[in-house]
Parts: sequence; structure tokens; C-alpha cells
Amino acid sequence: MNLIISMTLLCFVTVKSYYFRSKNWEPDRDLPENRDFDTFLRPIESLAKYVDNNKTHLQDIHLALGIFISNVNLGRALLDKGKDLPNNVHNRIKAVVDTNEKNLNYFRNKTKTDVNYLSRDYTIISYLFSNTTYAINRMKKFNYEKQLNYSFDDVEKFYSKWETYFGKTDDIYRWQPNPTNSDICLVSLAINPRNNDDSSISWCPVAKMCYQILTEGNDFGYALCHRIIILAMANIGQGCAILSDTEDEALKHNLCKMAYAEATYIAFHDYTLADLVFEIICVCALEGKAQFLRRTWLLNLLSFQSDDGCFGYFDVENKICNSHTIALASGAYSAAIRFIVEEFY
Repeated sequence: MNLIISMTLLCFVTVKSYYFRSKNWEPDRDLPENRDFDTFLRPIESLAKYVDNNKTHLQDIHLALGIFISNVNLGRALLDKGKDLPNNVHNRIKAVVDTNEKNLNYFRNKTKTDVNYLSRDYTIISYLFSNTTYAINRMKKFNYEKQLNYSFDDVEKFYSKWETYFGKTDDIYRWQPNPTNSDICLVSLAINPRNNDDSSISWCPVAKMCYQILTEGNDFGYALCHRIIILAMANIGQGCAILSDTEDEALKHNLCKMAYAEATYIAFHDYTLADLVFEIICVCALEGKAQFLRRTWLLNLLSFQSDDGCFGYFDVENKICNSHTIALASGAYSAAIRFIVEEFY
């Protein structure tokens, strides 16, 4: 079983995009605004309820990881600004956290009681997101770094024609790390003892192949995101570095710079790989990189949520709710809520 799995799309889906521009909008700081709080919290609220109502057949490890990241973001917002929040704002965020925690506990119990439900690797990997409070305390504050303003021609030169790029990206087992190798590295990371000193970073030895995957893996698609996730979970899950503190941070920074260009490319193509854009936002915002919370992207990606709360790919005749997309949407919009709370309350 794999932690992060791309969904093979059955067809291209053209999404109706919508975009709101405030009078103070600046093209290089297209970030969530105070008035977006309800717009970005409602999707998380309905998503949490959808998972709660469907958890017996929906729960898996990548959904659990997304819910964990969501609660880390929301929990950090409550930790930093909880006393300053109006009661209705505080209570709505806390209600999502409580529902998410209930769903996480359901998943954790499954890893202990149902041997046919999840593999042993799932049990080991789940240790990385077993302590939400620990992860909250290791989070970075948001920092905005201006990115290059890529044109369509710029990103097409990087990634080739869309059909070629789409085919390569969807062939997930061709690239490194693939989902199987990502799991191996996360297991290797999870068996290390957790560093309980909040003021320091320890070192976590991992399987030999993981060092090569992290430093020489592929620089696009799900493989790129997997490299960031492994490094991020070392920090917030175990309090350690894999290469060294300095090298891990530099590598995450460079990988996220590449991911920003890729998300821009997908946005130019009507967000057809929405789950990959969500993944890029989720993992790089987790690293405190506010520039990934593009208001334009987040508003347009709402088109991938159905009325019952699930996220996936839809057309007139088909509705494909996908746990991978649900997980990453939860992580992305919770980061937007954390940003709004930190900036405006």
C-alpha cells in the first residue's frame, strides 16, 4: 500500500475558473484576505463532515496524513491567536479540529485492530503523525518570498507541451521517489526516536537509497512533492534532519521554488491536475512559504469540491471523489486559514 498515490485521470476536465480581485490587489502578493475567511473555512468544514460520514470506506494513510496536516495548521492558528479570535471564529475552527481528530483516531485504531485493513508499514508510518501538539510546536511562521512572474511560454519551455507533461507526470512509478520508495523512506524515518528537545534538531539516519532519492530524485510532479514531504515530516514528525539542518532547509527551499513554477504551469491549463497543485500548496505552505497561498489558485480550486463536501474530478455524468485530493485540499485550505488568522487577528 502506498502513502501518496496519484489518481489516473480518466479524461481531461475543463473547470470553470473564477477569480475575485480586491481593490488593494498586487500581482506579486496574491494572498488570502481577511474577507476570505468564510470562503476558505467552509470547504474544510464540509470536507471534515464528508470524511466523518464516509470514513469506513474512505480512510487510508494519505487521507490521514492530510487530516493531520490540516489539524497542525489549524492548531497552530489557535495556539498563536486563539485568545484574540471572536468566539464564532474560534468555535468554528475548533469544531473542524475536533472532527478531524475523531477521524484520525478512527484511522489510528484501524492500524492497531484490523490487520486486513492496513499494512504493517502503515502502522509504522502513522507514528510520524501521532502527535499533533509536537508538530504544531515545530512549525515555521509564514514568510513571503517573491517568486518569478512566469509567463505561459516560460513554463512551457520548462515542462514541454501539456500532453507530454501530463503523460510523464501520471506515470508515477517511472520517477524517483515513486510511491513505494516514498513509503520505504518514511518507514525508515519513523523508526528513529523522536527528538523531544524543541530547541534543537537531531539527526535521523535513514535507508541508504533515501539519501540518493532526496538529493538526486526527479524535479517535477509527485516525485518532487514526495521529496519535500519526507524532509518536512522529519522536522515536524521527529524533530530531526536527514542530511543536516542546513542542507535539509536549503533542499526544501530549492524544491519548492521548482514546485511553484510547476503549479503555475498547471494553473495555465485550467488546473487539470488539481491534486498536484493542492499537494504543492500543502507541502510548501507547511514549510511557512506564504507565496504558495495564491488567492487566485485557491479560489479556482474550489471548483473541484462537490456539494456534499468531497474533492475530486467531476463532469456532467461522473463524480469521482478521491481521498488523495481530499487530503491535500484539507491541508491547503487549512494553511490559508492559518495565514488569515495570523495576518488579520
